[in-house]
Amino acid sequence: MMTPLSNGLRALGLALALVMMGPVALARDYIVAVVESEPITNLEVQLTARWRALLANLPAPNPTPAELRSTLDQVIVDRVLYELSRVSDRDPSADELDQAFGSVAGQLGLTPEALQSRAAARGISATAARQLAWRDQQVRRLAERMVPGRIVISPAEVEQAFQARKLALANQNPEFDLGHIFWPIPENASPAERDRIQAQARETLQQLQNGADFAALARARSQGPEREQGGRMGLRTLERYPSLFADAVRNLPVGGLTEVLSSGAGLHILRVLERRGSATLTTNETRVRHILLRQGGSMNINQARAQLLSFKQAIDAGRADFAQLAREYSQDGSATQGGDLGWIAPGMFVPEFEQVMDQLTPGVVSDPVVSRFGVHLIQVLARRQAPISEAELRESVRNALRAQRFDATYAEWAQEQRARVYVELREPPQ
Repeated sequence: MMTPLSNGLRALGLALALVMMGPVALARDYIVAVVESEPITNLEVQLTARWRALLANLPAPNPTPAELRSTLDQVIVDRVLYELSRVSDRDPSADELDQAFGSVAGQLGLTPEALQSRAAARGISATAARQLAWRDQQVRRLAERMVPGRIVISPAEVEQAFQARKLALANQNPEFDLGHIFWPIPENASPAERDRIQAQARETLQQLQNGADFAALARARSQGPEREQGGRMGLRTLERYPSLFADAVRNLPVGGLTEVLSSGAGLHILRVLERRGSATLTTNETRVRHILLRQGGSMNINQARAQLLSFKQAIDAGRADFAQLAREYSQDGSATQGGDLGWIAPGMFVPEFEQVMDQLTPGVVSDPVVSRFGVHLIQVLARRQAPISEAELRESVRNALRAQRFDATYAEWAQEQRARVYVELREPPQ
């Protein structure tokens, strides 16, 4: 059984109703469902539809009856789960409502003021927006506690996904064995000498295109160090070749020939002799640092954002050093390292932090970012490809599968909770 809905949710229903302007709009309100003994009104459903569209950056909806019914189902589930999430009858404080709203704004890359302006343009009052943000936050936190334990991933599924991921990673950084025929051109070469070398290179390319043996021509004509090996340079990743070579062969098949390439040293013809997946598995890693301010005590979310924004402006203007500010102000264990979190693999941080981190150019300081831990100022120091063991890759694959199953498992769990309570749907008045 659900407990009676809190005064906070009753206030939410009232706030939702009050944002609709004019007596005609209010006259259209009516009860569309009853959850236990608490009503859900048509206006509450419409406001929820507007809120969902705002979060998804979609145009303000003009929902059909079928779409409103779908939103009604969401509102019913949210009511049920919100009650499950509550550990006391205490209503959220003004600071808690502001923090929940600020967290939503941060995830959308907006200031609270900008989000409120957008909400108001859709007919959602400040009170309603904060109540909706608070409800969403509490439901999400409940789901994060309850759903993961219900997700079951079989060893066979992990193995299949692991092998596919292993192959994809290997192919991301393949090794090439290139055949190379090289003609140096001295700096003081006369125009006639340059023309002679270019003519020989073009003739050689024509012969290769007509099926001549690459190794034989390399031994006969190339003046490169790999001449005695028939021009074979050996397997290596593209990063270990000159950029001129890497760009020319990147999309060539095995057996493919380049045109005659010109560099500062001379002329080159390349053939892809072999291409294979790298034996070393790698993953993208990010070196990142941050300054974290937590809400609580005398600091609310807006004050934290304002202080971090002043830090960003000082850093960008060269008046302050990021590491020194982190040592003095960051409320995180990394403060003693100047906020340095080290080299981080994908999936190590909460999504709201990682999404911003992934979009930053190294050296650029982010705007304040709100996460469930507080407000951050983020700076990416560098990125690299780093080796990853098979055990680490397997665990990464398992976590990715669990994340993929989360939404479906959540929906199933949420419907189970809904089925435990009395819900009565009402027809609209005629």
